[in-house]
Amino acid sequence: MSDKRLFKRIKKTLQISISSASGTQSALTEDVSAAGFFIKTQKVFPPGTILEISLKGTAEPVEMSCRVVWARKVPSNLFHLASKNGMGVLITEFRTGEDEYHRIHQKNS
Repeated sequence: MSDKRLFKRIKKTLQISISSASGTQSALTEDVSAAGFFIKTQKVFPPGTILEISLKGTAEPVEMSCRVVWARKVPSNLFHLASKNGMGVLITEFRTGEDEYHRIHQKNS
């Protein structure tokens, strides 16, 4: 896969579950690429944090490790003004469902 295609983002909302040392939370993606995705969430983690992420509602289970590459946190009193509160993650390893993830991404690109 060419580098350009690896990072081509598509608008795609997917339900996800994020597991970290501080617990588990649900969130939504806003856009996805073959290499990673943007997670729209009020609770962000600092860059470098490794998260375990599962996609919900897929034909096959998709579970992966991701590294936070950037994060934007807006104060809660201004949250309604922020369209991009969340974090960008890079997929570092698929535990299960790599083919399913790529099918989802390619189907919409």
